[in-house]
Amino acid sequence: MTTLGLLEHLEINRLTARFLFHLRVIVTSALATIALAVLALLLTVFPTTGAGDTTPDDRWALLAVTALMIGGFTTVLGGLYSTIGDVFRTLPHDWLEEIASDTPDK
Repeated sequence: MTTLGLLEHLEINRLTARFLFHLRVIVTSALATIALAVLALLLTVFPTTGAGDTTPDDRWALLAVTALMIGGFTTVLGGLYSTIGDVFRTLPHDWLEEIASDTPDK
């Protein structure tokens, strides 16, 4: 959301196709991770057996969904890291000088 909010202040002509690709990957991965989280919730809340215990097949399904969720989350974090780097490369130079010249108050 912060990246999208800064788009009007960025030097758009300096943004690369790589930036837009990472932005698309982040949004897609975030939505897929949310969908997998909902699926994992459904697998744990609504058991498929009447006895209330999970069967080994249910555990493998939950393990697979959890692994995919972790992969999606990792993709989102990696994409955000790359996108933040692209944002800092395209910020106006006077902003960067102002950030660099600020000294923290003690």
